[in-house]
Amino acid sequence: MAAYDLDNLLTDIGSVITDNLNTKIAEINTEKGDSLLTTVDSDAVFKQTLRLQTVAYSPYIFYGITSIENISTNGPMSAMNVSVDIGIVLRDEAADTQIISKMFRYHRALKEIFEDDWILAENSIKMSVSNLAPVEFTRLGDETNHRVIGIQINATIP
Repeated sequence: MAAYDLDNLLTDIGSVITDNLNTKIAEINTEKGDSLLTTVDSDAVFKQTLRLQTVAYSPYIFYGITSIENISTNGPMSAMNVSVDIGIVLRDEAADTQIISKMFRYHRALKEIFEDDWILAENSIKMSVSNLAPVEFTRLGDETNHRVIGIQINATIP
C-alpha cells in the first residue's frame, strides 16, 4: 500500500468539499425555507495558495495546511499532526443586509460535511473539526471587502 501523505490529505479534503458542500447547502436552504445560500462553483475551490490567481467568485473556498507537528520519530513509523484551515469567502457588498446569516449558514455547511465524513474512508484517517472565527479582510490589490468564516481540520498521518 502506498504511503498516505500531505498531498493525499489535501486531495481527500478537497473531494469532501466538492462532493458534499452543495448538497448540504441545498439541505440548509430547504430547512430554512429560503434560498439565502448559493452553491459554490466547482472552479471556486482553491488549494493551498491564491498567489497567482484572480478570484472572481463569491463565494469561494480556500483551504491549506497551516501547521505540521511531528508526534513521534520512530524511524519509518514516525507520525505527524496536521492542521488544515478551510475558509469560505464572500464578497462583502454594502447592500447585503443578510451577510451575517449567510456566513453562519455557510460555516454550518462546512462543519457538517466534515462531521458527517470525519474518517477519510479509503485511508482510515480520522479528523477532528474545530471552528474558526469570522473575519473581515481586503485582498492585496483588490479594493473589495470580503468576509471569511471556516473550520480547522486536525488529522494524524501515520
